[in-house]
Amino acid sequence: MGTKWHPASGKWGILGETQGSKQAKSNKAKIDDMTQTIEQRRPQISQFYSEIGGINKNIRENKRLSELDKFLNSSYNIKSESESKVARTNLATVTDIASERKKDMMNRQKARNDEMFGLQATLDEINLGRKEQTELNTLDDLLNQLRIERGRY
Repeated sequence: MGTKWHPASGKWGILGETQGSKQAKSNKAKIDDMTQTIEQRRPQISQFYSEIGGINKNIRENKRLSELDKFLNSSYNIKSESESKVARTNLATVTDIASERKKDMMNRQKARNDEMFGLQATLDEINLGRKEQTELNTLDDLLNQLRIERGRY
């Protein structure tokens, strides 16, 4: 018994398939291959952004440690001239107001810098997360377009 007639699928019995149905099969196979290739990119995108986040975290940690080194170096320096003058007077009650103000101002500046550094780190993490999500959304959009296009064949 011969082949059946299925004109909707492009099969015309003993006449075989039409060129259009052959092209449709080929296009479906290509779309399936592209879909599979794109799906494999998802873990790579996530891995890339997690590695970038780790690098940024290491950079921030190194910067924090270098700031700590600077602080420790300045803390163990020889006393400033005003402090040595106070020490030479041998008066326990003498204080250097300018030196105290300078220390207070430096402490406030360091606190502001630390706060800004923390805010910048948070903003960097948020921006990195947004970029990753944007790329994943773009990937999803592309996959949806391919599924819609496959459905047309």
